[in-house]
Amino acid sequence: MWRDILINFLFGGILIAIAIAIGMIVGPVFGGLIAALPIRLGATIFLSGIKEGDKFAFKMVEGSLLTYIGTFLFLISLWCLIPKIGFLKGFVISSIICIVAITLIFKITGKI
Repeated sequence: MWRDILINFLFGGILIAIAIAIGMIVGPVFGGLIAALPIRLGATIFLSGIKEGDKFAFKMVEGSLLTYIGTFLFLISLWCLIPKIGFLKGFVISSIICIVAITLIFKITGKI
């Protein structure tokens, strides 16, 4: 189990590092483009499906779909708040908005 966790951790870290490196080399808009692609999500679902099976992967997809509205709200609020209050404060407020939205969505759909 620990070996699998380490492999998943390294694989995910590599994908994040690639997105940041592209942002540093080509520009932050392109880094954001790469970060927004479902490379991490796809890799996570792929690895979990291989290890845990179809039902597990299906439930991960379901959970991921339910979080996308919160993710969208996080990005929109962060985009609006950074110019007004800066990155750190904007990040905290956007994170709270995201967590509240995801919690409400999971509660409404009966997942929690």
